Amino acid sequence: MFVHLHCHSHYSFLRGVPSPQEIIAAAVEQKMSSVALTDTNGMYAAVSFYQKAKDAGIKPIVGVRLDVAMPRGETELLRLPTHESYRPSPRSDSFKSLSVVLLAMHMEGYRNLCQLVTLRHLGTAKLACLPVRQTGPDGLAPDAAPTETDGRPVTIEELAAHSRGVIALCPLPAQARDANSGRGTLHRTPHSSPPAGPLPQLQDIFADRFYIEVQHLSPGDGRTLREAERLGRELGIRLVATNNVHFLRPEEHLDHRAVNAVRTGRLLTTVAPPEITSGEAWFKRAAEMHRSFPDHPEWLEATLEIAGRCNLQLELGKRILPECSVPDGESAISYLSKLSFEGAHNRYNPPHPEALSRLRHELEVIGHWKLAPYFLLVWNIVEEARRRGIPAVARGSAASSMVTYCLGISRVCPLRWGLYFERFLNEQRGDCPDIDIDICGARRDELLDYVYEHWGAEHVAMIGSFITMHARLAVREVAKAFGVPSEEVDRFTQRLPHRPLREILRAIRNLPQCRDLPIDEEPWKTILQVALRLDEAPRHMGIHPCGTVISAQPLAHLTPLERATKGIVVTQYDMNAVEALGLIKMDLLGQRGFTTMSLALDNIERARQLAGAPQVYTVPAWRGTHTAPPAPRASNLAPDGVTPCPKPRELDLDAIPENDPATCDVIAAGRTMGVFQIESPAMRSMLRMMNARTLEEMAIALAIIRPGAAEYGSKELFVKRLRGREKLVYPHHSLEPILRGTLGVCIYQEQVMQIAQALGSMSLAEADLVRRTSAKYSGQADYDRLRGKFEKAAAMMGLTKQQREESWQMVDKFAGFGFCKAHAATYADVAYRMAYLKTHHPAEFLAAMCSAGAGFYHVSAYVEEAKRWGIAVRLPSVNHSGMEYIAETGQDGKRALRVGLMQVKGLRIETIAGIVRAREEAGPFLSLEDFLRRVPLERD
Repeated sequence: MFVHLHCHSHYSFLRGVPSPQEIIAAAVEQKMSSVALTDTNGMYAAVSFYQKAKDAGIKPIVGVRLDVAMPRGETELLRLPTHESYRPSPRSDSFKSLSVVLLAMHMEGYRNLCQLVTLRHLGTAKLACLPVRQTGPDGLAPDAAPTETDGRPVTIEELAAHSRGVIALCPLPAQARDANSGRGTLHRTPHSSPPAGPLPQLQDIFADRFYIEVQHLSPGDGRTLREAERLGRELGIRLVATNNVHFLRPEEHLDHRAVNAVRTGRLLTTVAPPEITSGEAWFKRAAEMHRSFPDHPEWLEATLEIAGRCNLQLELGKRILPECSVPDGESAISYLSKLSFEGAHNRYNPPHPEALSRLRHELEVIGHWKLAPYFLLVWNIVEEARRRGIPAVARGSAASSMVTYCLGISRVCPLRWGLYFERFLNEQRGDCPDIDIDICGARRDELLDYVYEHWGAEHVAMIGSFITMHARLAVREVAKAFGVPSEEVDRFTQRLPHRPLREILRAIRNLPQCRDLPIDEEPWKTILQVALRLDEAPRHMGIHPCGTVISAQPLAHLTPLERATKGIVVTQYDMNAVEALGLIKMDLLGQRGFTTMSLALDNIERARQLAGAPQVYTVPAWRGTHTAPPAPRASNLAPDGVTPCPKPRELDLDAIPENDPATCDVIAAGRTMGVFQIESPAMRSMLRMMNARTLEEMAIALAIIRPGAAEYGSKELFVKRLRGREKLVYPHHSLEPILRGTLGVCIYQEQVMQIAQALGSMSLAEADLVRRTSAKYSGQADYDRLRGKFEKAAAMMGLTKQQREESWQMVDKFAGFGFCKAHAATYADVAYRMAYLKTHHPAEFLAAMCSAGAGFYHVSAYVEEAKRWGIAVRLPSVNHSGMEYIAETGQDGKRALRVGLMQVKGLRIETIAGIVRAREEAGPFLSLEDFLRRVPLERD
């Protein structure tokens, strides 16, 4: 018998061919009891591999093939080995790099593997230094592929320090193979034996957990196997057979060569070892492995022995909440309750019984599931944002909570909007809810720095994501590897639609733009088949756009870490794996709309100062639980040196009246270019069609315009009824109160819950489970049980079979397409406030839009919008322009939009800063000579 202990998936990044799921399926097909995943220098798929293997009834063995730096001894002055397992160290000529397969025996071994992989990529498992973060105007870092030289091999000392609970497999040292074959440069006497290289050192470290790895991948390996047998006998080290699996079937060696050609930028005809492995490195059956090692069945049986020693049990689903500081004498839940009731008095002044009852119920559920530390964590971050004057508002289902509303985390009242706490936190499941926070994009890094400082750099990281190849890129890269001329590659790929390649190949003969492509001719026929293996396969690590993970334990004990774009430390696990481990994820999304709003308020403040008028819309940035105001900014630019950065301020959005007639007129007329979430042509058309004048109508427009509503048919039906082209009917009269406000159309996910509650006699918690199961968030068994309960209750209410079917179909189909009402309400609230600023301060608002570059359209469109609003547009001026667009008053007393000096092509930021500084110090420039004298200019 035999099991594979050395397998590479496509998470070895353009080295291995199969997915982890395909490796598991191959093990199931061959009736193997265990299988290991050992990707190169990474554990990217370890959690999902573990889960899927368990589901398939296979024991998962989590491992990694890791680079280890071994000192070059005086007797090891050999040529660089050519075997794939050996690579020169990128750091020092005094070390050579050896790849060792490491397998986790249990949780201690798993933690050590995580730390070793982190050491490999970061050079340390202790993240004492804050990561470097350089981001764009939305607070996001651009994706770029890390280089092959990122990181360095772990040292033998580091390996020894993290060896407990780990089994190591090491191939025969290259110098021993070369000396035996006569290819090495080592001097040997007739009676001397080939050196054992690092084997004794590794044996000292791992003791009986160390094995010599033997493979029979080419005809010349017989001599190496005999040498390995001799060394094992002399040193007392057992041998184990593996097959260095990089693909599943012999015919996939071409795929393996192709993906490695893409990785190395070589032609398929020139890619060779060490970039690729042998054509024998496929997922062989046990019988085929026995034929490879007919005289040594014990080497194959050793795989079963090792598999028996590996009994890792990942503690999935167990929440790992970070520490939260509370005052003396308080527990997390008591302090959360205190803050919530204080907030309720501020929100409702005084709070009415319904609000207090709702608040008590939510706190009971939060306390029952021991989630108070999570809410305090989010409150801490939002409070710090408020202290620093960084706009921050919760979006999504978090706005359904009375606790988040009273804490100031969310903005919309859940009672007014009819929002359900169960949509946010289901008391029957107890899953840790997601509280996603929108923050000013230009100042996102500032808040992230606080998170790192407050909880400690070892406990915080950005969540990784995987950058995959889309169809066009996969075909392009494979075609280049096949040596197809660039012009021909361009002509072919430009005609492929932007869809997954598998879908394209199924429909390619029916796609007009693809009908005459030579898909059945070589080399394109083979290229397309090979590209299928790359389509949607991971290429390298990226960064989740807003996900940050905060842990009570040092993160390197729970997940391997590495550096992604711009030096940012990320988890090697994606969002799903991080959540499965029980780690707490915070989504801090840089929102350009808040940047625009803050810049507009800067412009309004400047104008009112010049006019001697009092300030409006803002409150002191240090109001709240903190007393110290934020330090003044040294620059009005974000850390990237280009993006305009607003002043620290806390937006007092409640100072903006809700039912302002002029603002309502602007919204109803669709004059909302530049306004957050409601400026697209389709959105403005919908606002005009609805004559939307209230927040509730804006929320409906925001929900109905989404792709899901269009796919389900809700948008079309809503528009017909809005225009009076279709009669308003309800599947059952009991649904009228639920659907009346949306013209009988199910738009919100919360309506799905209401229907399940009204017709299915379900609690709101059960109704949320209906939504989840219908949206494929839960299993088939739950789906069948809940549907049965729904139909039985509906029948008892007197619904006919047809009515029951129509009602269930409404629930079932729309659960996956409906929009979260809490999300729509939050965005409607923010959009209205921005529309108010545009209505009453159009010049200041549009100057901010042009400066932030944050809208749906190009900046030139907002300049034209200013003209439509009767605002004059003035050209750049060294005496009047700032770095970006500003609002100013002309000689006629009307407001105007002044173009900033940043818009002058070729003018550097340093020069612009010099112009503005000289003008502030000594007044306007009087002449060209005066300008040249006061502003030193460099000739480029």
